[in-house]
Amino acid sequence: MKQLLGVLMIIASIGTALHALWRWQRVRASQSWRSTEGEIIEADVRKQASGGPGNVTRTWGAVVRYRYQVGGRSYVGKRLKLGGELDTGSRERAEARLLPYPPGARVDVYYNPTKPADACLERDMEGLAFVFAIAAAFVVVGFVLAS
Repeated sequence: MKQLLGVLMIIASIGTALHALWRWQRVRASQSWRSTEGEIIEADVRKQASGGPGNVTRTWGAVVRYRYQVGGRSYVGKRLKLGGELDTGSRERAEARLLPYPPGARVDVYYNPTKPADACLERDMEGLAFVFAIAAAFVVVGFVLAS
């Protein structure tokens, strides 16, 4: 049973690392995306819960919505960071994240020229090194359990 758990940890860790690499590649590709002017229509902080009964973790996340046009067609986007954003345990930190995006603000919206509905306000990624460090640690633990 210990060996099976170790193998599953290794597989899950490798899958997590591959997913992070895929997101990082999207961030790199987005550096050539075009931009258009957009307008913030909503910027809010939301409490999110995860986990199971008796082990609920509450975090705060920044939520943003913006409208923009490409080729005469209107779109509404809600992705702040293309590479994903880490939630925080601090409401103040999540609020600070939204300071540059008050409702009504004019912003640059970066969009995929082949799929304009695929858009973001920031073309970077948080936490890549953290994801790889955690994945590496779980691979090591997985090997210890599997052996």
